[in-house]
Amino acid sequence: LAAVVLAAAAGSFAWFNYSRAFPEAHLAFVVNRTSSEPAAETFLRKFDPGAAAALAGRMHAAVFQVDENAKVYLERELGLAKLGELTRERQVRLWSWAHRWFRPLAKEEVRVSVSPAGEVTGFAHLVPDDAAGATLEEPAARAAAESLMARAFKLDPATLTFIESKSEDRRHRRDWTFTFERAGWKAKDATYRMQVEVHGGEAAAYREYLKVPDAWSQGYK
Repeated sequence: LAAVVLAAAAGSFAWFNYSRAFPEAHLAFVVNRTSSEPAAETFLRKFDPGAAAALAGRMHAAVFQVDENAKVYLERELGLAKLGELTRERQVRLWSWAHRWFRPLAKEEVRVSVSPAGEVTGFAHLVPDDAAGATLEEPAARAAAESLMARAFKLDPATLTFIESKSEDRRHRRDWTFTFERAGWKAKDATYRMQVEVHGGEAAAYREYLKVPDAWSQGYK
């Protein structure tokens, strides 16, 4: 009888405190591993037809992943309750179904990340370094990056702060990387960033992430 009472008490405690202890409890799983794949393919057909065409004949793999460094930072600096709130309100999207289409030993592949809520949070169409493409100057390349964010991710450039741009000249094209962050938003000392890669004349990659201060990461390690 004592064991039953203790088990019931422990079960009740776990039931009422689970969401406080585990931020994952705040995730709304609208899609799973299987149903998130069509969402990824639909996104590619709409916003990157070249990447969509590259899926044919490639192997597919998917895994559920989390940005562990960002998760630990928010847990330690803001607390579990605040991390749960940020997760529930989708102010940060740390968890995703990561899909990958590839051929073994081939450079070209396609990657798409889909949140548990069914929203695409990132993608990349990796191509060989010697693939041909345009050689854009910074204004034109940045316009392509901002256009992708507006069309595919509903991000108004006016609500973002520009951080930096980097270029790399390949043999037959020029690649650009542009980094922005959400204006006026911070989680302690961390900011939320968006990064777009333009390969030649095409916006071919996007990701968003919590920029954890380097000093904190080094101290934690």
